[in-house]
Amino acid sequence: MKNSLFKILMLLAIFASNLTFVSCNGDGNDSDDKNGLVAPDKTVTDVSIAYSINLADTYYKYFDIKAEYVNKESQIISMDVTQNWDYSFSSSYEATPKNIIFKVVATPKEELPTIEEINYDITANIHVTQTGYTKEGIENENFGYSGSCKINGYKTPKEWTNYTSKERTLINYDFPIGPANPVE
Repeated sequence: MKNSLFKILMLLAIFASNLTFVSCNGDGNDSDDKNGLVAPDKTVTDVSIAYSINLADTYYKYFDIKAEYVNKESQIISMDVTQNWDYSFSSSYEATPKNIIFKVVATPKEELPTIEEINYDITANIHVTQTGYTKEGIENENFGYSGSCKINGYKTPKEWTNYTSKERTLINYDFPIGPANPVE
């Protein structure tokens, strides 16, 4: 028993002595300085928000398109969309709306045009992006969110009849503005 206790104590002593050699940087400096190189400040100071709606003409012919988005003044804007549309703004991080909303809804027209014996283009490209920039104007790749709706293809007359029979939410984006000081 004494022999086993002695071996355990010896192992503990060896283990404890190894811990004394563990240390940090060595110079006591906690900066990001590595061999004379200073890590860039990635704090976001400016933000850019961009919205876009690009739809095939068939959407405008058969649907009433409505968009809702947040503008630079943090107001929620609702509008009818009758053609492809883009809107963007930039502001300081502090002045940027803290929640970005972008919703696009296609509601079938009350009086639908006649559906012909052709294939209907359903191409839709709808995007929203938040991009953060440092005071040097460098994009911070860890900041922001993006959302998109990408639809490609065609529908037969039968499929188009079904597609135009109900309201379609093409995008429903609701996210806070991305982190101001991302952890790397």
